Amino acid sequence: MKRNALTLLLVCGMSILGSASQAAELYGVTGRGGSPSATLHVISQTDASVTPVLALNDNNGGQVIAYNPDDGFMYHWTGYPASNALFERIDLDTLSVTNIPLSGFATNEIYSATYDPVIGAFLTSDISRNLAAVTTDGFRIYVGTTNRWVRGLAFVGSSLYGGHNSLIPVDELYKIDPANGDFLSTTPVTLAGYNVASFSAQATNPDTGELWALLIVLELHKKTRILVTIDPATGVATEKGIMPAGSGFSSLAFVPDPVIQVEIDIKPGDDLNPINPDSKGVIPVAIFSTADFDATMIDPATVELAGAEVAVRGQGKIMAHEEDVNDDGLVDLVCQLETESLGEDIDFGELCLTGETDSGEKIKGCDFIVIVPDEIIKIGFEN
Repeated sequence: MKRNALTLLLVCGMSILGSASQAAELYGVTGRGGSPSATLHVISQTDASVTPVLALNDNNGGQVIAYNPDDGFMYHWTGYPASNALFERIDLDTLSVTNIPLSGFATNEIYSATYDPVIGAFLTSDISRNLAAVTTDGFRIYVGTTNRWVRGLAFVGSSLYGGHNSLIPVDELYKIDPANGDFLSTTPVTLAGYNVASFSAQATNPDTGELWALLIVLELHKKTRILVTIDPATGVATEKGIMPAGSGFSSLAFVPDPVIQVEIDIKPGDDLNPINPDSKGVIPVAIFSTADFDATMIDPATVELAGAEVAVRGQGKIMAHEEDVNDDGLVDLVCQLETESLGEDIDFGELCLTGETDSGEKIKGCDFIVIVPDEIIKIGFEN
């Protein structure tokens, strides 16, 4: 395809950048004395607003959650003293809660937890500074003792981090050896406009690798936390929002989007992807296979692009075929979608495709487009 100077000038004046959507959801639980207490919420990563999801059991103890990406369940700890400990599995689809009997090493009130994919179990810290591994069937193994009380255990890559928590204001982030609980490094945490007093919770966003945290600051009531991201290398925190006053959130956990993220190419071979919504034709979209995903397992009848379905011609023939579009040796799926069925609100930027595999798994992929009126198409492009 050739482009003339007019087309290049027009396109250079367009903003074709979009913002990638945050697929993983951030969950938090309010602790003992929070308002409401012992309640699971979804937390907005944009402004720290919250939506209640489920009231949880409260065995006179703090509230801690952690997500297991291997089995897709959220896990919940509460209870004080040790004889009152409670460990539960939460199905986020049905909101059903299953009690799991605890055995092995007797941990005290749990302060924080995170899943360690290397050992296939959770790591927990407690009020007695014990670091312990906990299997999904409730068996606990002593790992070590941390130098200080730790809140918000979270892995960033292979590095384990935890934040200081005590009645004495200390703004420290610790890098911890997951094999024995030793502190490998200490980094002061700073947040513009505030004096950091302590940590309440931490979790790592699986999409971006960013470390998120709830900080307690001297300028606000101790039950009102600030949602931030932290650079572990520098300790610099960036504010995302202030949690509801007095809510007392005590733990965070990210849950990945169950939708399979796929790579697509709208109008393969065209870097600009110009679309004329008034066209009566079709838009080709390639859905790429990878080493971990077979695009040919997608049911073309379920595919939509901003409301447009795959075109049907003749005697109900769906316009989709298999082809190795990017010459990587893997067979991709190419669908032809009805242009005139595109939603009326499409604009420059990101356009997303959805669908399902033959087994019912949801898929989603996005690419960038430019909207070009019919008269510009005729002037600017020669096919």
